[in-house]
Amino acid sequence: MEKTGASRMEKVRRFYDQGQVIKWIRNMQNRTKEAVCSGMKVKYSAREYSRVESGEVCPPRMMLLSILIEGLLITDKSIIDRLLLSYGHNIYTGLNLDFRSHEATTAEAAVFHRLSTHVGFTIPSPAKVHNMAMKPFQPSTDTNTYGEGEAKPQKTRWAKTDTRPAGITIDSNDGLFIPWAELKIEVENMLLPQVRTLPIGSQVTVADFHGRKDWTVQVLDPDGKRIGDLWFGGDPYSNWAYDGFVRVGFAISDTEHEVWQVFRRYSDGTYRRVHSYI
Repeated sequence: MEKTGASRMEKVRRFYDQGQVIKWIRNMQNRTKEAVCSGMKVKYSAREYSRVESGEVCPPRMMLLSILIEGLLITDKSIIDRLLLSYGHNIYTGLNLDFRSHEATTAEAAVFHRLSTHVGFTIPSPAKVHNMAMKPFQPSTDTNTYGEGEAKPQKTRWAKTDTRPAGITIDSNDGLFIPWAELKIEVENMLLPQVRTLPIGSQVTVADFHGRKDWTVQVLDPDGKRIGDLWFGGDPYSNWAYDGFVRVGFAISDTEHEVWQVFRRYSDGTYRRVHSYI
């Protein structure tokens, strides 16, 4: 019983922040749970919906889309995508491309067609959302197998370890340098939304470490509280051996670290998940 109770509490903790965002949206609309459910084309009770807001359940992707688009009438695609990513789902390709495209499922195509007629959605340019595509990471030892114009995997290295300003270097310590001001925007938009344990609106900042200025990267929640850490290039589970990957987790102490997910940076500024421990 204790194990079952602990498991349930873990699920509540895991999806609590996302549920609170959904609840906040509903309250801003001054609507009841019953009103949200009545607008959905699929049968969904107010009791089931309450479990989403409380963080007890992670709704299936199509059910979440129905809640956001049909129930809450959200027409901002960026909000829809951020919530989908925070729950561990892929972004809504049905809004990215023509709904007849093979990249939109039959179910999503029907939802999109209904929404474009009744809610007023428009189809944004595919180029506008290209960098948000979450393709599975396919490791390759031959970089020449990538076509012209195709994003290539890169190795990152935290530049401060090489006495350079805050930022990262690509593929070697004297490679392409990406300064912190640019890297911060990139990480907050292309990487953090993929980590479902982080609340929407999370940010990154540099921090000092035992007298070393801007030595580490911390993840902050929307209120500015540290909730995680980011490591470029080194593996805390292997005595900081360099492999070029980007890791998100939490530094429990100077010598104890917890890694949640591992990513690889690509030449187009996107990040693709390589491994997840959560």
